[in-house]
Formats: sequence, C-alpha cells, structure tokens
Amino acid sequence: MHSHGHVLRALVQRAVASDRRPPSTLVLQIGAGLLLVFVALASLGVSIPGWGWTLILSAMASIFGVALAYSSWQKRRAFHNIEQAHQWCRLMDVPATSENLERCLSSRNCPEPVRVIGLVELGHICLSAGQSLDAEKAFEAALKHSHRLGPDWLWRAEVGLAEAKLRCEQLTDANTTIKRLSQRELPACWRSRVHLVTCLQGLHMGRAQDVVARSNELWHEFRQHLGVEAGYGYGLLAVALDRCGQAAKALKFWSDATLLIRPERLVQRYPELRPLALKYGASEWPW
Repeated sequence: MHSHGHVLRALVQRAVASDRRPPSTLVLQIGAGLLLVFVALASLGVSIPGWGWTLILSAMASIFGVALAYSSWQKRRAFHNIEQAHQWCRLMDVPATSENLERCLSSRNCPEPVRVIGLVELGHICLSAGQSLDAEKAFEAALKHSHRLGPDWLWRAEVGLAEAKLRCEQLTDANTTIKRLSQRELPACWRSRVHLVTCLQGLHMGRAQDVVARSNELWHEFRQHLGVEAGYGYGLLAVALDRCGQAAKALKFWSDATLLIRPERLVQRYPELRPLALKYGASEWPW
C-alpha cells in the first residue's frame, strides 16, 4: 500500500487545487465570440450576398454545436469514470480507482456534482491505502460542497471523515462527528456503518469492553444490514473480544468474518485486524 501513497497524495493535491478553480466556460466563450463576429460584420455593413450569410451562420452554428457536443461528451465520460472508480473502490483496488479518479478530478471540465462525489471516493480509497491525512483532506474538500451531495453520498463522506479523524488521532473531532451522526435519523444500513466506526473508536480509545458488551447485538445488526461488508464488523468485534480475553468467541467471530471477506482484504481495510489474521488463520471458503 505504501507504494501507492505518493500517487494518492499527488492526486489529492491536484484534486483540491482544481476544486478551487472556476469551471471551464469554453462553450460560453465560443458562443460569445461567434456572436461578436456576427455583430461586427453587421455593424460594419459588410456587403455579403445572402448565400454568404447562410454559409457564415451555418459555420458558426456548426462550431457552437461541436463545442456543446464535446462538453456533453466530457460530462458523460466524467460520470462513467466516477461510476468505475466507485466499483474499484469497493474492491479496494488502489491503482484502478486512482486511474479513474485522475481522469476527471484534475480537470476543470469535470462537472461540479461529479467532482464532489469523486472527492468522497478519493477519501475512501486513501483510507484503504492507509493514507489517513490525505483521506481527511479529500473528505473535508467534498463536505465544503455538501449541498451537491445526495443523502447517501453525504453520509458516506461524514462516516469516512470520522474514521480519518480517528486514524489521525484527532479523537475529539472524531467523537464530535460520530456523535452528530449517531443523533440523526439514518437508514438502517447507514446506522450500522456508524456503529462500525463506533467499534473502531472503542478500540482506538482503549474501551474494548464497551464493544464487547454490545457484541451480540452488533453481530445481528451487521448481518442484517451490511451484507458482505458485515465481515468487517465481525472482524472488529473479534478484535475487541480477543483483547478482553474471550478467545473462543473471538475465534468464532473471526471465522464469520473470513467466511465473508478474505483475510488480506480485512487487514488492508482495517490494520487493527492483523494480529487476529496471524493468530487465528482463516476459515476455509466453501467455494
């Protein structure tokens, strides 16, 4: 993961810098230029036959149409790149995610809604690569434009920022963000993701016993609402149980986790799980 650190850091820097620049106005500039040419010819009383005017106007319309088509194509490509980045980010493929994000985040022609979503994805792939400070910068840049984000993307950004703050040891800020999210009326799947971060918070703050006290309740909640990603929750619960000396139950939860997600991906996403991967091994996949 460290080999990707410089690539992600540079991408965050370019994306944040590009976010501060005004969007491209190429189409408007071309349209204004064509209109000025038309007005200038008319005001000078240039003697041009009717077919000449038709030719000029057709050429102007064609140029303006090409500019509009190019702008529309760029927008479609940007949305496609972000969709691809989201899929690769879920698989924690850092090079593929970075490549797709690079194609639009560094460009002034990237539509504003796409850019903000891209910053959220960039934050999450930075978390997967262990680049917590860069993740924090990406999430904060996205949240400056929170009005551009739908509810799911907004919660994704805020949950990601809470984790980034935890990993950067900004525990007070992380606690504030987590508390704010916990007090909201969130859909069940997002409430469960907040509880994932709460488990991580407990481990970082030395309160593994608090996580253990809710381990059975959280196991059922993760299973019901997180699908395959419940494996991450089971892994965090297993760490808490192991730290509290409940090895048999920790092994059971770790087995559940590795049935859903391979150990290397569990450890990549949550380095806190590395001791369990070394201690307990992994379940044999039935397929």
